Amino acid sequence: MTLKGQETIKIAEDRVLRVAKMMMYGLLDEDKQLCIKLLTPIDERFTGTFQKQKNKTP
Repeated sequence: MTLKGQETIKIAEDRVLRVAKMMMYGLLDEDKQLCIKLLTPIDERFTGTFQKQKNKTP
């Protein structure tokens, strides 16, 4: 990966983390756990899809 690509990923990561913190601010731990339970199957599904696509790329 190029230096510019690494810098871009770092900026994107910082932004995603800031958004995640804003979204979770003020939520009770129970609400956070509910979100995790609801999103885990979706995450697993798309992680598998991503891995399949990644393996197809030469």
